[in-house]
Amino acid sequence: MKMCDVYKDHMGNLTITFMDNKTTFLQTDYDKASFFVGCGLVDAPDNWDGQPDNLHDTWYYAEEDDITECPDEYYEIRE
Repeated sequence: MKMCDVYKDHMGNLTITFMDNKTTFLQTDYDKASFFVGCGLVDAPDNWDGQPDNLHDTWYYAEEDDITECPDEYYEIRE
């Protein structure tokens, strides 16, 4: 996991900024749900298929302000 800051804009999109000031932008619910599961903010069932609806409503209530570390795969795709 890498240190990062997460900012949610007024449209609900997430911008993840890493300590080297490079960013990743998450726009879809699929991307955001995967990110929340990857950083441990939301628990997914063992057989989770990546569909946000299969996380029930728990990921909708997750607060991006609680994220301080981001999954390594997002660090690898930053711009």
